[in-house]
Amino acid sequence: MYKKITTLVLFCLVATIIFAQESVKPQKKVPAKEGNFEVIMGEMVDIPIDMERFEEVAARGARSYGWKVLETSPGVIKLKLEKRDWWVTMNICYWEDEYWYEYQDSWNLDANPAKNIIHNGYRRWITNIEKQIFRNY
Repeated sequence: MYKKITTLVLFCLVATIIFAQESVKPQKKVPAKEGNFEVIMGEMVDIPIDMERFEEVAARGARSYGWKVLETSPGVIKLKLEKRDWWVTMNICYWEDEYWYEYQDSWNLDANPAKNIIHNGYRRWITNIEKQIFRNY
C-alpha cells in the first residue's frame, strides 16, 4: 500500500513539474546594447497571440526559406539555416503578448555580439520569416 501511494505521489509531482515547465514564458536574452542583433522583436502579429496558430505559421514560414525546425516547445521554435560553408541557429520565442527572434549560434558568419556584427543577410533572413508570418497568420 505504501509503495502504491509513493508511486502515485511521485507521478503527480512529475506531472506538475512538466505542466509548469510547459506554461512558462521564455525569457529574453539581454543584448549587449540597444539594437543588438541578438534579440529582434517581431512586429507583424497583433496581440493577443494565438500560440498554437503562431507556432504553425512561424515554423511553416521558416521552412519556406530553407530553415530546419530542430525542436519546438511551448513558446520556442528552434531553427537552423545551413549552407555548405556556414550555418546559423536561432529561436523564435513567442507568448500571448509578444514574440521575438533570438540569435543562438553561428559558424562562419563573423558574428560578434559585443560589436553588433553579423553577416549582412541575417536581418534579411528574419525579415523574410516575418513577412511569411504576416501573410499567413
